[in-house]
Amino acid sequence: MFAVPNDSDGELHVKSVAETRPTVYIDMDGDLRLRVADADGDVQDYIVCSAAMRRASKVWKTMLFGGYEESRPVGREWLVSLPEDKPEPILVILNIIHGNFSLVPAKPSLAEMYEILEVTNKYDMSGVIRPWAANWMESIKETYMQVGACLPELIFIAWELGDDELFDALTRRLVAACRRGEEGNLVGEDGRNLAEVLIHPPHLYENIVAQRTQLIDSMLNIYEARITSLLEGYPCSTPLDCDGMALGTLIKSVFNATGRLPPPRTEEVNESVKEVSDFLIQGFNGMNGGCTQFDHRQLGLQDVAKILEIIEKNEGVVGPESVEAMAIQRRKTGI
Repeated sequence: MFAVPNDSDGELHVKSVAETRPTVYIDMDGDLRLRVADADGDVQDYIVCSAAMRRASKVWKTMLFGGYEESRPVGREWLVSLPEDKPEPILVILNIIHGNFSLVPAKPSLAEMYEILEVTNKYDMSGVIRPWAANWMESIKETYMQVGACLPELIFIAWELGDDELFDALTRRLVAACRRGEEGNLVGEDGRNLAEVLIHPPHLYENIVAQRTQLIDSMLNIYEARITSLLEGYPCSTPLDCDGMALGTLIKSVFNATGRLPPPRTEEVNESVKEVSDFLIQGFNGMNGGCTQFDHRQLGLQDVAKILEIIEKNEGVVGPESVEAMAIQRRKTGI
């Protein structure tokens, strides 16, 4: 950002102007210039060793030595532009693969770690962070798991490092906590559109949608079955319409919890799985027919137990393919 004069008033005004920063020599004898740019378009060049790049990543090996346009030119400087990469995380990776270990952060922030792992994922080189992976992971867990955070960045970090237990715990929590947003897509606890931020692993968003749908379907089925059973009635010789009273208290309790009657179809439910389970449990706990011969409250307790069982059996989204993929990552990162 530069302050530039405005001819109309003679004063200085801030204007966004792309600038070229001083070249950073990762390797003083390097033969390759990498060019990246930040969000403001400011250009950063790094002088690196092409052989180190080749050894660190099969993707870079193919890019630089596979006969593509990034290959070494004849008669001019070897320059490769990486327009989609950011200067800071690329710098961390370059320092690692060139042996500049004192410049590698001991405890990167969540945002920094996420961006570093975006680079390792893109260039298929997660093995290069093996000496730091375990400590980085513990640092992130200490900071965020204590407050029960379930951020998409954490999920990606767990995936890229191969921490299947953390990945499973986070995705289970996300399935239970995500809600339907105003545009119809699911949103996380921080309000972000999950369809836009859950990029890795592939199909994660679709799997979370499917699991959420299944859980809410199962819980609403219990509610609808109880409504049907109360309408059909239970054997009772008292003159009271105890089934009708139990039905009324159930519906009223759910209404008090939600401000409306629960919709008959899962696709109309905006609440999270946790919220649906909470208002149904409140409804079943409030069910009472006022009958001396038949205790409808026991029926409500049975339904509460069924709801709790469904929540307990939330299988998450970790299928066999994900388990194998994260096992491969663990072998690379050593966590």
